[in-house]
Amino acid sequence: MSDSNAALSPEESNDAGISVETDRRASLRRVAESGASWFYWIAALSLINTAAALLMKSDLVIIVGLAITQIVDGITLGILEEVSSAPLILAIGFAVNCAFASGFVALGWRAKKLEPWAFKLGFGIYATDAAVFLLFGDWISVGFHAFVLTRLWSGLKAAKAAAEPSRVSTVAPAAETSDPRREAILAERSPTRIHLPDDASEQEHKAA
Repeated sequence: MSDSNAALSPEESNDAGISVETDRRASLRRVAESGASWFYWIAALSLINTAAALLMKSDLVIIVGLAITQIVDGITLGILEEVSSAPLILAIGFAVNCAFASGFVALGWRAKKLEPWAFKLGFGIYATDAAVFLLFGDWISVGFHAFVLTRLWSGLKAAKAAAEPSRVSTVAPAAETSDPRREAILAERSPTRIHLPDDASEQEHKAA
């Protein structure tokens, strides 16, 4: 039988299992971190929508952004038409939307640490946000929200799997045990030594 087909020792099998487990956990971490990165995208794109609406008075909307921030933008623009203190109203509108965006950044930060609760909370908030678009009949935004929700769900599953205990148990090297039959064979093969009594040794020395 060739060496490649030889059975692995317990230590070698344990090392191979640890290597496979390490690769599995690294793959899970990549999936979880990829899902967590969407929280940052949601926050950034929502603020871009706010800047476009309040500063440039643009109707451009990025569909991945939050519906709640767009509602705040609409309320802010409506108030600006009625009052003269535009800088203060703009500042308040920006502050409110920055608070929403900061919440998603914080969720992304905790999700990057593979904390499932951050994925669950973010998933619930973003699903509620999608429901707002659904009420307004904005199906394109609903579709993109659904796509992002699938990414968050994948990240949640990966984070939970990565938090599970390791599937590989460390195998300690087997302790050496004595074999009576082997010791008896070795004793038979070893050279025989004759120990003379002390008196016989002295007589032999005098005779010499």
